[in-house]
Amino acid sequence: MRPDGLPPILFDRGHAPTRTNSSCCLGKSVTGLRVSAASLVGSAMERQIAGITADHLRATTGRSPSESERKSWRRSLPVLAHDLVEAGLGEIEMLIEYQLPLTSKRADVVLAGVDRRSGGDAYVVVELKQWSQAELYEGNERLVVVGGMHRELEHPLLQVQGYCDYIADFVASLHGNNNAIRGVAYLHNAADLDVDDLFEFATTERTRLFTKSRRGAFLEYLRDQFAPDRGAGAADRLLRSAVRPSKQLLKLAAAEIKDREQFILLAEQRLAYELVLHVVGKAQRSDAKEVVIVTGGPGSGNKCHRTVAAG
Repeated sequence: MRPDGLPPILFDRGHAPTRTNSSCCLGKSVTGLRVSAASLVGSAMERQIAGITADHLRATTGRSPSESERKSWRRSLPVLAHDLVEAGLGEIEMLIEYQLPLTSKRADVVLAGVDRRSGGDAYVVVELKQWSQAELYEGNERLVVVGGMHRELEHPLLQVQGYCDYIADFVASLHGNNNAIRGVAYLHNAADLDVDDLFEFATTERTRLFTKSRRGAFLEYLRDQFAPDRGAGAADRLLRSAVRPSKQLLKLAAAEIKDREQFILLAEQRLAYELVLHVVGKAQRSDAKEVVIVTGGPGSGNKCHRTVAAG
């Protein structure tokens, strides 16, 4: 630990310095590659951000990222950093590939800073999508198909909403202050007309969707969330926070069958859930029978999906 209380600065193969937080112990937030937007923009780190992020993942998870992941980091992270700097928020901390506590799921970026109104900690989960075209899947506002991909995906707002709910529910420093974390899906390569269907999914007080056509609105949104102050303290508190145990499946099964609001599903879990509901809904409307096979290992959520389908 440094004398100023911050995590150690890491120098990696000549890269510009960055900080990382990690914990090997259950009950703590795990990892997030940290860098301020201002220190990233125009630096050697910006040019090498894909390699730095890959090194971080290998060091913390033992996993080597794919080339598509590297390409995504290379093309998306600098865009977000430049937007923050242009918005006058260069001191906001970017927690890249933030690992959600007690899971292997990761959010693209969590922005950490000072709330412009209250002066407290403020966080925005950002899902960065390189999509240039997308539309709803068979009119279902919760599922999308993307040009060049041959499978259904969950709506990005649904994805980021799940991340926000999960973090607020499990990170102890946010208990009782759910409004401190919000989320956006940023489709920085798409114009409004290319993803027009996606706006049918209702935005909420917590989640928003932006495209390159709405970049100006995105900058205003960021300015409305954050004060132009250093976000290091907020980042420290999020990454070092204790977490509480996840909710128990059996205890909540009855409530889940009744209102389907107890379990927080993430990423592929949420996508499978939406696909099951979509197939069941089609079968009911057409008075036809459908077989839905749900597979997965321990902890993958398959029991939860079967419970939901039974309801």
